[in-house]
Amino acid sequence: FLAPAASDLWAWLPWELAVDTLWSAGPRGAVSACMACKDWGPKQVAQGLRERFYREVTGADFSGCTWRHLCDFMLTRRLLHSARGAQGERRALVDQGCGPVVHICQPSPVFLLFLDGAVTFALLRSGEVRCHRSSTGQILGQSTRLGKGRQLQAAALLGCEAFVLGDDQGGLVLLLRDDLSESQQLRSQGPPGGVASMAALQENQQACVAVNMDGSIELIQVNLEDDIPAARIHPVCRMDSLQMIPAICTYNFADTDFALVTAGPRRVWSITLDADQQCQSLMSEGTEPPMPDAPGLQVCHVCAVGNGFVTASTGSPQLQWFSREINGEILAEAAMVSSSGVVLDLSACGDLCAALHSLMTVTLWQGTLRLEVLRISMNGIGHSLSRSLGPIRSPK
Repeated sequence: FLAPAASDLWAWLPWELAVDTLWSAGPRGAVSACMACKDWGPKQVAQGLRERFYREVTGADFSGCTWRHLCDFMLTRRLLHSARGAQGERRALVDQGCGPVVHICQPSPVFLLFLDGAVTFALLRSGEVRCHRSSTGQILGQSTRLGKGRQLQAAALLGCEAFVLGDDQGGLVLLLRDDLSESQQLRSQGPPGGVASMAALQENQQACVAVNMDGSIELIQVNLEDDIPAARIHPVCRMDSLQMIPAICTYNFADTDFALVTAGPRRVWSITLDADQQCQSLMSEGTEPPMPDAPGLQVCHVCAVGNGFVTASTGSPQLQWFSREINGEILAEAAMVSSSGVVLDLSACGDLCAALHSLMTVTLWQGTLRLEVLRISMNGIGHSLSRSLGPIRSPK
């Protein structure tokens, strides 16, 4: 009797049975066994284990789930749980930075968080930028404030090298990521109401695009190689009759940068950021939903999720999804309504979209499935916490 080779044994065994057999050892044992036999084991067994693991942790069937989908979900879930249950110095950082602020009209001192591996950059509404060690909350460096009477309203990180900060007077400031002690003013005054939203370009990593409170859209090009960096600001187009504070995000298709701008439930545009600078409306004309009875001007949100996009606003629990076809065309899908309340903020990580709701709940959506896969109560930690999911990076 000759014992068959291990590769022959796996070839004879139905892969569904192989997945069940490995899973009987528990998730950790199944993953360890799969890693041990990755050189000769059938690929469908590893794929089956990934899908089984994803179903166990999310309750969703995800055919074609990749290791990146699973890794992004596990890291994001760990981040949200650790933020909710942070203790000691990390809890102190959350309390001091975000504060127990739950109302949109009473913004937290922290406006935006950028997670960059082992460090976290906290951008305060005063314009001060602080670099914290992600594991302990220790401050590693900080910048000066924008100036008396100025408030930070938007920011973009150019190629992981420099921040461009936009304030409520339309001013623009450049701040190097690795040296927060020095800043360079790119513009002192701008359009009325200042900068509403900014996003870095993906193909051109020394540029960003900004949408201002008056509806004007500008392309900001910065040469970071100059001893004294200067900005070339080019007007792109203008959105008229805005009833909400607009938001903008960027994406890349066929080596060209594009921007997606939203200024309301049915006011969404795609803009080509090249020599042509074409602007295309993505929503058919129709009756705008009634404005909610809420104080202040409503704020729009938009983010790119995988090969699609999602938009929302602080006046509605609705999330509007868009898909990007293989030819680059963007199509509007049916809107989804969350039972967690109106959307206060949106952020994205890979194929995941995180939404912070008025009931202080974070919902996590799987972009490919258009499905809610996690819901966590944040216990009143604060508004700006959800923005920390933006540039989060998985380990290589």
